[in-house]
Amino acid sequence: MDVKRLAARVCASAGALTLAVGLAGCSEESTLFDISVGDCFNSSDITSEKVLNVEVLGCRDAHDIEVYAAGTMEGDEFPGRDPASAWAESFCYSEFEGFVGLSYEQSALQMNWFYPTADTWNEHGDREVLCLLQSDQPVTSSLRGSAR
Repeated sequence: MDVKRLAARVCASAGALTLAVGLAGCSEESTLFDISVGDCFNSSDITSEKVLNVEVLGCRDAHDIEVYAAGTMEGDEFPGRDPASAWAESFCYSEFEGFVGLSYEQSALQMNWFYPTADTWNEHGDREVLCLLQSDQPVTSSLRGSAR
């Protein structure tokens, strides 16, 4: 599996934003702790390896990334960057075909993920991995069942 890691999750600020998603034309900047499966945004929001916020868009708005799965890592101690990323990669790979309707190897879409950092793990109990589909061209609908 030749998959690149897109970005690491980092601590959200204390005043988390309320997410208003699902309405076409509605967008709001949200911390990574606020986004969930079905949310859409653009890769241009990812400007470094550690990401704090993205502008969540209605999936009818032009976007190139969609959150397609969420999983929870277990354990008391942060496993380390490489093991956390490997867990995320394996989990996201296993969820890909069920969401897209086509295996990752057959798909034109890229798979990426956000995963906890040592700081978010230890300071906030963060264990969530978010799996991301990325299209090379903007789309104006969900990628669920797209078989692309």
